[in-house]
Amino acid sequence: MAEKAVSSGFATGSKGPEALLDDAVAMALAKLAGPVSGALIVFSPSHLPQPRAALQRLARRLACLQIRAASFPGVISDHGSALGQAACAVLLFSSPLGLGEHGANTLFWASPQDLDAGELPAEENASMGVVTSKLSWFWQYPQRRHLLRTALLGPLQHQQESSSGISPLTNLFPYFRQEGALLLQLERYSALPLLARNIPFALREARRLPLDQLLVAERDAQSRIRYLHIVATDGNRSGLWLERPLRANSQVFLAWRNPDAALRDTRVILEAVRPRGMPDFAWLSYSSSRAMDCSSQAKNELRLWHEHFPNCPMLGAFAHAELMTGRRSGPELQRFSLVMDLFYRQGT
Repeated sequence: MAEKAVSSGFATGSKGPEALLDDAVAMALAKLAGPVSGALIVFSPSHLPQPRAALQRLARRLACLQIRAASFPGVISDHGSALGQAACAVLLFSSPLGLGEHGANTLFWASPQDLDAGELPAEENASMGVVTSKLSWFWQYPQRRHLLRTALLGPLQHQQESSSGISPLTNLFPYFRQEGALLLQLERYSALPLLARNIPFALREARRLPLDQLLVAERDAQSRIRYLHIVATDGNRSGLWLERPLRANSQVFLAWRNPDAALRDTRVILEAVRPRGMPDFAWLSYSSSRAMDCSSQAKNELRLWHEHFPNCPMLGAFAHAELMTGRRSGPELQRFSLVMDLFYRQGT
């Protein structure tokens, strides 16, 4: 097997985090071209105990100080994935690639308490990453951190793609009426009857209204779209209870989480980027909600990835929100999506 400047490893099973770490690192070391210049390590599930002593031993063993680790609801590797199960996946780097504190390609790992009213802090300038659960922990040698920003260093070109898997159900409405988190009216239409009229055929046979698959989309003045859960319906007032009130001066449309569209989006993206050649490595940010609700589609999406890039070292996490580089306003958070960050070495 040819050695590489980036290699991956994966381990799962009924073992402790220390044993999982040892197995995943051993797999990655067997394929690495030179001394380790950096290590990204992800564990699942989020509440898995932090193996601090094992990580410190690993730093001494690898003679490498650039080690980052965190726990997530689930982890992804080119060797397999796990959601809600004990697992460890690693990505090891050797020169001229590595990890550092500052750089153009910044990977951001955070938990909900690190956000500002559910949004990224205004000063945040990361280009990719995830927001995970409140139970997650983050570690940067030699100690635990409350969040992590890691620069991916080296002669790299970054390409980012997103598969939303969300289909609109209505047009965009410029006006709405609400009382707190109760959405009552979109333009001249009462909210609940409008939703009922536009429920997709694929969901009509459900015995109960599948609110977990239905969304209200809010577009702000900067054209950023935020998708909100519909928590409950109010038949007496023909309204929809949302997870939070809609912001002033936003526009609204109804949407649904369409598993067929998710798979189609991913296939189209992979077909479009394959002519460029196999990336040298990749990071995948995958909505844990999307994966749990559409488990067969999630497996098919990852299978599509393996079919298109079978030998690409890859690391990723299932989490609650995905970070993308916004085209207009800097980094933005997404939900229910699969974001693919592809890296190509320049000059090779």
